Amino acid sequence: MNSYGLLTVNDIELYHADYGHGVPLLLLHGNGEDSSTFEEQVSFFSRYYRVITIDSRGQGKSTRNVKHISYEAMASDVLQALDALKIPRCLIIGFSDGGIVALELAMRAPGRIIGMVIVGANYKPHGLKFTSRCNIRGLLMGYSILSLFSKQYVIYQKLMRLMLEQPHMEEEALSHINTPTLVVVGDNDMVRFGHTRKLASLLPNSQLEVIPYCSHFVLRDRGELFNQMALDFLKKLT
Repeated sequence: MNSYGLLTVNDIELYHADYGHGVPLLLLHGNGEDSSTFEEQVSFFSRYYRVITIDSRGQGKSTRNVKHISYEAMASDVLQALDALKIPRCLIIGFSDGGIVALELAMRAPGRIIGMVIVGANYKPHGLKFTSRCNIRGLLMGYSILSLFSKQYVIYQKLMRLMLEQPHMEEEALSHINTPTLVVVGDNDMVRFGHTRKLASLLPNSQLEVIPYCSHFVLRDRGELFNQMALDFLKKLT
């Protein structure tokens, strides 16, 4: 590891770690996770790139007692982190919520992204399957009760509500994203396949890959296959 620590961005402290050398590759994790979810990807991609991981606000080693959680706020955090690290442009792999943040970044600051791989991301709340939304509602109810007795569950409550209420990306705005994009989804993902296919069709410079025998957790279920697929795509851009 080259470096790690906290960066002051917006109203929080954001934890990051920095590995390897070369073109910067930013890894953005999913809801309720932290950068440890990318352990296999860090080991693999740091042979080819300078890999930077970030714990999103409210999660991991970043500030937990945040008042505001949204994908827009997370995207703003990332931009400020890139500025603090003096990274003008980078590649991105975004898993689940991290993929949503990557899309926000591509709309907000397209010049900062060389190319991106988004995995299991939705651009509207209804992109999640009905069963997935029911499971999240159940967790939200449980965390809401537990938060009455323990403050640590307040953040989990906010994260579950985030998935039910956001994102709300306009299709016209998505259609103006020209960033080269690989859209990846498991064949048994928690995101509806029709929604993912529509997302890929909206992005004018994208390609869609469906990974067989795979749940939402592509990086865990088929990590080796995903890593090579993502590397083949990213190598064409650098």
